[in-house]
Amino acid sequence: MKLVLKEFRCLSQDDNFGGDSPYFIVFKGRTGQPAEIDRLRKKSWEGNITSGKFVSANVTAFSNISSGDYVLAHVVEQDDGLDLEGSDYNNMANYVKNAWSINAQMGFAPQFVLEMVMPLMLASGVNKNIGNDDAGGLPQKVSIPGAPGLCPLIHLSTDGGGLYRVRFEVKA
Repeated sequence: MKLVLKEFRCLSQDDNFGGDSPYFIVFKGRTGQPAEIDRLRKKSWEGNITSGKFVSANVTAFSNISSGDYVLAHVVEQDDGLDLEGSDYNNMANYVKNAWSINAQMGFAPQFVLEMVMPLMLASGVNKNIGNDDAGGLPQKVSIPGAPGLCPLIHLSTDGGGLYRVRFEVKA
């Protein structure tokens, strides 16, 4: 099964002038295995997302997903160029993957500890590696169904005032 960013709606535009340019950081962890991170964005979103706008995204995050996976989503609003790319993206991804490795892959932390620690680690990894982009609030857990279908809606916010209602889908 694969995890797809199905759609999102901008409920409140960021505080900058012009349309928003959101992108999504998605984390996947599976106990006993290395974590994965993906950045989801489309060029067509840049500067074109305003309050109330609905976007049918259909962007694949992970091609191998199961109901036992721990998944987080985070939104960042791009300002004046994409900050999380190249070495900045790699630094962020490595920071978060290392946190997962220490806490989960080694089997040291129970699930409730991971659910408290990993959102903070993902937010911290993003915040340490962005320049002028607007970081998100706390990442939200994406509940993965046991069979193909829609995941429950989540709400993601940026520190610039942006608010997004986001839906993922598990597809066969």
